[in-house]
Amino acid sequence: MAGWWSVAAHRVLVHLVLLVALAAVAAATATSFAHEVAARPLLYPVAGGDRATSVPAGVTSLVYGRRSSATGKVLGELARWRVAPGRPEPVEHGGDLALVDARHAPGGVDVRVQLVDLGALRRDYQVLRVPLAVSYVARSGDGSAPSARACSRARGCSWEPANGAAAAPRARGACLSLATATTASLELPPGALYEITLRPGGALVERPAERVARPVAPEVFLTAAPPPRPPAPRRSGVPLAEPGALAPGVSR
Repeated sequence: MAGWWSVAAHRVLVHLVLLVALAAVAAATATSFAHEVAARPLLYPVAGGDRATSVPAGVTSLVYGRRSSATGKVLGELARWRVAPGRPEPVEHGGDLALVDARHAPGGVDVRVQLVDLGALRRDYQVLRVPLAVSYVARSGDGSAPSARACSRARGCSWEPANGAAAAPRARGACLSLATATTASLELPPGALYEITLRPGGALVERPAERVARPVAPEVFLTAAPPPRPPAPRRSGVPLAEPGALAPGVSR
């Protein structure tokens, strides 16, 4: 049965610009669908570069990206890091990854982010830790309730951390790591429009240069779905006594 409750799955390249030998190499984006969500999509992967990102109605900007004044389309902005053989380098500039629309999901949305092609990543990187953050469209600034209105065309959307402060929804971030956590789960409360971003920080260490001509761009597989419903309690009758019999100690 198609509808907003269907699972949405996308395989996309993590939006990073790898600065290899001081030359910027933009990671391309590939998308495939496990299920088509007909009525209200939950997950909107962000495109990078000059390609427009498909966004929910009323969204006019991203956490890092912007709306093109020439075309009116929303453009995502890629995260950036520097690749240095044997030396830790952080994500130096955060970037957009995916929008999640939980405004019409009564139980919220569970998002799973999974690193793929682990063999190639382990071949090219000694260390890879990529931090994820979650923001939401706020009504009037940090700590305010989620906005139910369209974003301003002139000022864009008011993106704020989903940190649970005051009336803000609480959605904890995570960190993808080749060593400890190749999969991250994000629980997004209902009633808000969210964006998952790659935030500055983490650490990346490329293998020695003689082994890697150009490190592979990390790729993730994202799924979004409502949380599973708890099983309904089972009801069964337990007889107190055989039919026609009386409980012990009870006389007529």
